[in-house]
Amino acid sequence: MSLGGSFWLVPDLTSPAAAQLQRCLEELGNDKTWGEDVSDPFSCHATITSSISAKWLTEHTHENTAAAGAVSISSALGLAQPKILIKEIVIDNLFFKRIYLRLERTESLLALTRAFRQAFVDEHPSETENFLNNFDPHISLAYAKSFDHAREKELRARVESLLAGVLHSDLSSVMTHVKLMDCRSPPGKEHEVDTAKNWRPAESLQWVRQLKRRQSR
Repeated sequence: MSLGGSFWLVPDLTSPAAAQLQRCLEELGNDKTWGEDVSDPFSCHATITSSISAKWLTEHTHENTAAAGAVSISSALGLAQPKILIKEIVIDNLFFKRIYLRLERTESLLALTRAFRQAFVDEHPSETENFLNNFDPHISLAYAKSFDHAREKELRARVESLLAGVLHSDLSSVMTHVKLMDCRSPPGKEHEVDTAKNWRPAESLQWVRQLKRRQSR
């Protein structure tokens, strides 16, 4: 399964809330007992948009860390920091949406998503609006092929405990950076269910220049 290129909204790693979110991701990802094919832990993020053209993915950073390739929304890109609020915990039926935090569809978050979609996805304006109408912003916590439904209540309580103090807080000052991720599958691995281990940050300078050019028009 290949997702192409994706822009991620990612946290300021100096934030205590970011550390708490990452600990939740790691605890769920390192426990393989609650589901089938539970993915290893990945970096905390909320996908702004996928379907990014391969031309933006030609270069990669030399390191695959949470900080690699991250660019500040306000200071580096000159864009308004979006309002980020958690709406609810969701345990769903898709591999990449198994356990996640659904975010509120705030006007500022939709505006940021529209800016990136218009700059980097080749589509008709009506398609952009359709994407935004169906956009379900969320912070993924765990991926899995399936899970034991008898443990859903337990899993929900576990997330609530791990994220106590974060669930009802404003994350606008936490999710302050954007990075471009290459989520394509390596040759021969296109049909793997879990491809998260192969994702890597793309070089930032090229797409940053593109976005700034569009904003200056």
